[in-house]
Amino acid sequence: MVGYAKIMVIGRLGAEPEMRFTATGKAVCSFPVAVNSGSRDKQQTEWFTAVAWERLAEICNEHLTKGAQVFIEGNFKTRSWEGRDGQKRQRNEIGVQQIRFLSVESQEEDPTNDGEDGS
Repeated sequence: MVGYAKIMVIGRLGAEPEMRFTATGKAVCSFPVAVNSGSRDKQQTEWFTAVAWERLAEICNEHLTKGAQVFIEGNFKTRSWEGRDGQKRQRNEIGVQQIRFLSVESQEEDPTNDGEDGS
Protein backbone atom coordinates (compact mmCIF):
# COMPACT_ATOMS: atom_id res chain seq x y z
CA MET A 1 0.00 0.00 0.00
CA VAL A 2 1.24 3.48 -0.89
CA GLY A 3 1.01 6.26 1.71
CA TYR A 4 -0.25 9.77 1.12
CA ALA A 5 0.02 12.90 3.27
CA LYS A 6 -2.62 15.61 2.75
CA ILE A 7 -2.45 19.05 4.33
CA MET A 8 -4.72 22.09 4.61
CA VAL A 9 -3.30 25.45 5.67
CA ILE A 10 -4.44 29.04 5.99
CA GLY A 11 -1.57 31.48 5.77
CA ARG A 12 -0.05 34.51 4.08
CA LEU A 13 2.42 34.74 1.22
CA GLY A 14 5.87 35.69 2.45
CA ALA A 15 7.07 36.81 -1.00
CA GLU A 16 5.85 37.34 -4.54
CA PRO A 17 5.08 34.10 -6.46
CA GLU A 18 7.84 32.81 -8.76
CA MET A 19 6.77 31.44 -12.13
CA ARG A 20 8.92 29.20 -14.30
CA PHE A 21 8.48 26.60 -17.01
CA THR A 22 9.85 23.06 -17.22
CA ALA A 23 11.88 21.90 -20.23
CA THR A 24 8.63 20.45 -21.63
CA GLY A 25 6.79 23.77 -21.23
CA LYS A 26 4.73 23.05 -18.10
CA ALA A 27 4.06 26.08 -15.92
CA VAL A 28 5.22 25.88 -12.28
CA CYS A 29 4.54 28.58 -9.69
CA SER A 30 6.02 28.47 -6.19
CA PHE A 31 5.62 30.79 -3.24
CA PRO A 32 6.38 30.74 0.51
CA VAL A 33 3.41 30.60 2.89
CA ALA A 34 3.64 31.52 6.59
CA VAL A 35 1.20 29.84 8.97
CA ASN A 36 0.94 31.36 12.45
CA SER A 37 -0.32 29.30 15.38
CA GLY A 38 -0.43 29.56 19.15
CA SER A 39 -1.50 32.38 21.43
CA ARG A 40 -0.46 36.00 20.95
CA ASP A 41 2.32 35.80 23.52
CA LYS A 42 3.62 32.43 22.26
CA GLN A 43 2.99 32.65 18.54
CA GLN A 44 4.89 30.29 16.28
CA THR A 45 5.33 30.55 12.51
CA GLU A 46 5.67 27.52 10.25
CA TRP A 47 6.89 28.09 6.69
CA PHE A 48 5.79 26.04 3.69
CA THR A 49 6.68 26.29 0.03
CA ALA A 50 3.54 25.96 -2.08
CA VAL A 51 4.02 24.59 -5.60
CA ALA A 52 1.24 24.83 -8.21
CA TRP A 53 1.33 23.37 -11.71
CA GLU A 54 -0.07 24.19 -15.14
CA ARG A 55 -3.28 26.33 -15.22
CA LEU A 56 -3.38 26.61 -11.41
CA ALA A 57 0.21 27.91 -11.53
CA GLU A 58 -0.81 30.59 -14.04
CA ILE A 59 -3.77 31.67 -11.88
CA CYS A 60 -1.58 31.90 -8.76
CA ASN A 61 1.05 33.91 -10.60
CA GLU A 62 -1.56 36.32 -12.00
CA HIS A 63 -3.55 36.95 -8.82
CA LEU A 64 -1.34 36.42 -5.76
CA THR A 65 0.95 38.99 -4.18
CA LYS A 66 3.12 39.11 -1.08
CA GLY A 67 0.95 39.30 2.05
CA ALA A 68 -2.16 37.76 0.44
CA GLN A 69 -4.05 35.35 2.68
CA VAL A 70 -4.79 31.93 1.14
CA PHE A 71 -6.33 28.59 2.02
CA ILE A 72 -4.35 25.76 0.42
CA GLU A 73 -5.16 22.08 0.22
CA GLY A 74 -2.67 19.62 -1.20
CA ASN A 75 -0.18 16.85 -0.67
CA PHE A 76 2.63 17.35 1.83
CA LYS A 77 6.26 16.33 1.66
CA THR A 78 9.55 17.36 3.18
CA ARG A 79 12.10 17.86 0.42
CA SER A 80 15.77 17.38 1.35
CA TRP A 81 18.92 18.18 -0.62
CA GLU A 82 22.55 19.08 -0.20
CA GLY A 83 23.42 22.73 -0.88
CA ARG A 84 26.41 23.91 -2.90
CA ASP A 85 28.18 24.55 0.40
CA GLY A 86 27.79 20.88 1.35
CA GLN A 87 25.19 21.58 4.05
CA LYS A 88 22.00 19.53 4.20
CA ARG A 89 18.88 21.56 3.57
CA GLN A 90 15.18 20.79 3.74
CA ARG A 91 11.85 22.49 3.26
CA ASN A 92 8.19 21.67 3.85
CA GLU A 93 6.46 21.59 0.48
CA ILE A 94 2.77 21.59 -0.43
CA GLY A 95 1.78 20.31 -3.86
CA VAL A 96 -1.22 22.62 -4.38
CA GLN A 97 -4.40 20.82 -5.42
CA GLN A 98 -6.88 23.53 -4.42
CA ILE A 99 -6.44 27.14 -3.39
CA ARG A 100 -8.82 29.84 -2.20
CA PHE A 101 -7.81 33.49 -2.19
CA LEU A 102 -9.02 34.77 1.18
CA SER A 103 -7.78 38.34 0.78
CA VAL A 104 -10.17 38.96 -2.11
CA GLU A 105 -13.15 41.25 -1.41
CA SER A 106 -15.80 38.73 -2.51
CA GLN A 107 -15.96 35.11 -3.62
CA GLU A 108 -17.21 36.24 -7.06
CA GLU A 109 -13.77 37.78 -7.62
CA ASP A 110 -11.92 34.60 -6.61
CA PRO A 111 -10.78 33.03 -9.92
CA THR A 112 -10.50 29.60 -8.26
CA ASN A 113 -14.12 29.62 -7.04
CA ASP A 114 -16.18 27.42 -9.33
CA GLY A 115 -19.43 28.36 -7.56
CA GLU A 116 -20.25 24.74 -6.72
CA ASP A 117 -19.43 24.76 -3.01
CA GLY A 118 -22.97 25.67 -1.98
CA SER A 119 -22.09 29.03 -0.43
